[in-house]
Amino acid sequence: MSDGAFLGYLAMLLLSGATFVVLAAGGFGLRVAMRVLIAAFAVLYFGYAVFLVLFFDGGALRVFYLAFLLPVVAVIRTVKAWRELQAREGTPGVMRF
Repeated sequence: MSDGAFLGYLAMLLLSGATFVVLAAGGFGLRVAMRVLIAAFAVLYFGYAVFLVLFFDGGALRVFYLAFLLPVVAVIRTVKAWRELQAREGTPGVMRF
């Protein structure tokens, strides 16, 4: 794997982890269990990125691009939960943290 591909993979891991942090911290109508699960994924993605930076010695690296579908699914579920919350409260467009 070239250095550029490796750095791109790290960037994708960090971006995914940051997305999970925003979703878990913001709430957006998600249940507490889902927020905890999303926060756990944030820790895993950030932890793996840190592991690769600190301990990866340049050997073979298997890249799982399907892992980057999980943040997309999390965002879709969060938007759905947020819209349901808006419909219940009757406050469209108001974000509460």
